[in-house]
Amino acid sequence: MIENDGSIQVNDIVNLILNYDNKVNNSYDLNVKYWNNIYKNELETVCKPSNFTLFAASYMQADKKVIDIGCGNGRDSLLFIDNGLRVVGVDSSEVAINRLNNRDCDKISMFVCDDLLPVEHYIRHNMIIFIVDGL
Repeated sequence: MIENDGSIQVNDIVNLILNYDNKVNNSYDLNVKYWNNIYKNELETVCKPSNFTLFAASYMQADKKVIDIGCGNGRDSLLFIDNGLRVVGVDSSEVAINRLNNRDCDKISMFVCDDLLPVEHYIRHNMIIFIVDGL
């Protein structure tokens, strides 16, 4: 986690992310079975967007690109799409991703089932990385 009280420039944070030395191997338990069960049996409808997303969306310009890492049921991604942003939602739950891909969303956004695509790819393509933790 990078804590910033506003004194660290955005470019410096990007460099910290790109140069981060990951000390965790790929055996991290993402609780995929748990989340697949949640999205299969509960939350039939998309919950309202997080307060942070509502705040952030008001500052984002249409046609910008956003990656929503850990997008879950798409509550935040769908708000961004509705506001004209191009979204790539990433989540490890194939149930959630399949539901999102079956929705009638715009044709320039997409949802990907993966644990986390390389951050460098998104930075090179000028995407805003958007991570919301918790409900």
